[in-house]
Amino acid sequence: MNHPSLKQLIYDYFNLNHCSIHTEGEKTTVHLTKEMDQLLMNRPFYWHYQDMMKQEGIPLQLDLSFSPLNRTNNNSLIQLGSDLFMKIYADAIEKGRFTNLYQIIQTDKQTALYPWLIITVKITYKGDYHEENMHSLAINLIKGTIIDHAFNHFSNDEWSNQISDYCYVLTPLIRIENGYQRIMKCLTEQLSYKKHIWARYAYENQQKHLAYFDSMDKNDETELENIKANYQPSIIYKIVNCGIFHCS
Repeated sequence: MNHPSLKQLIYDYFNLNHCSIHTEGEKTTVHLTKEMDQLLMNRPFYWHYQDMMKQEGIPLQLDLSFSPLNRTNNNSLIQLGSDLFMKIYADAIEKGRFTNLYQIIQTDKQTALYPWLIITVKITYKGDYHEENMHSLAINLIKGTIIDHAFNHFSNDEWSNQISDYCYVLTPLIRIENGYQRIMKCLTEQLSYKKHIWARYAYENQQKHLAYFDSMDKNDETELENIKANYQPSIIYKIVNCGIFHCS
């Protein structure tokens, strides 16, 4: 991630969390909210005392530097892997796991919005071969239609957390849980159609290592289990985020 992209990401994060930002040259000052102070500034005893005294407390301001050349004892360096960046990243991932958005529509007549459940899944192919990729699918919770590459499909529209004037949402006929199950079934079927040559190679390598292990006449159960685990081909799903997108 280059310097401008990182800076914009941090600015967006603090703006979305209702913190005011002041910039002057290379200096960036963030006036934290109480929630952000508690999350980022590591002052649990201060806030515990304020709560005991039934006082509001005063959030700190955070001076940021995006380059080691501008780093001083009075500011915090933001770069990939830094402690502060990792705290921000973890919080952004957690808060971004679910969203509820409405398509922005300029209209002067009653317009129905259809609910779509969109799920982003990280798929990990594990064996002696290792690969990860992201996959997004969506299901129309009225009609049951499923589309692949969902974010590409919806990326040309503008979205808001407030519904546009004259628009109304349709009540889902498919429960979110059932929609999720249908999407995962569709994804599993897609993967089952692939040949997965990598899995065959992983299994063959596993058998070669097990045969070599047996030929050495070893009796190390831990090493045996490690060989089986390291070369056992598997596909792992992990839900990265999901949301309900209402669109016409």
